[in-house]
Amino acid sequence: MYPLIICEDSIGQLNAIKQIINLYTGFYESRFNVSLITSSPHEVLDYLETYQPKKGVFLLDVHLNSTIDGLDLAEAIRKNDVNAKIVFITTDEHAAPLTFKRNLEAMSFIEKPSNVEELRKNIFETLNIAYNRLTTSLDEKKQLFTFSRYGETVNIDFEKVLYLQTSIEESHKLTLTTTLGEYEFSGSLIKCEENFPELFRISKSALINPGNVVSINYKNRDIVLKNNHIIQYAFRRAKSIKEKFSNPNKN
Repeated sequence: MYPLIICEDSIGQLNAIKQIINLYTGFYESRFNVSLITSSPHEVLDYLETYQPKKGVFLLDVHLNSTIDGLDLAEAIRKNDVNAKIVFITTDEHAAPLTFKRNLEAMSFIEKPSNVEELRKNIFETLNIAYNRLTTSLDEKKQLFTFSRYGETVNIDFEKVLYLQTSIEESHKLTLTTTLGEYEFSGSLIKCEENFPELFRISKSALINPGNVVSINYKNRDIVLKNNHIIQYAFRRAKSIKEKFSNPNKN
């Protein structure tokens, strides 16, 4: 799932956007991970520094009640995430030329309407476009799953990744299962989910590569991956599993 971050200084507008996002994620559970909803741009900067998200979608107000405005925030986001989709929600008709001047590459501008339904429609359409562009870009170049192990950087062809789960013996370690074998390394499952949004969460302790799913047994909650690897998904993820895999082999 792709990280979704929202920054709006008006509490009324923020609550309206939050309700719209809840509706969207209710329809499309497997598209975005709502990582942060805040009125403080400083919280967004802290989030960027801590998690270093990749391929994120950011909904930003231009004029924030802070020493940092939305354009400054977008500049920091762009430095951290060159593939980010930045969307400004604003009443300022002069904001667009400023983004071009600062090379921020904003994906879209949503005007703040007085009608909440119009805002919902615009946000839904924008998130659909952002999701389609992010997923399309994945097919344009070969991806690598990168991690550090014993002081060395390891690059694995993403197509060979089967699943990633928290180590049973040590919670701060992860076990990566690939078609080539297993690798154990120190890390956070949440951070891996942020950095590799192509991975799909099936439980609190496991992410899978959807591209390597062979079949799904909904009765037993078993997911069969390439090389006959079987992993079970959590009951609470059943709805998002069915949405994600529209044509599985239902045993």
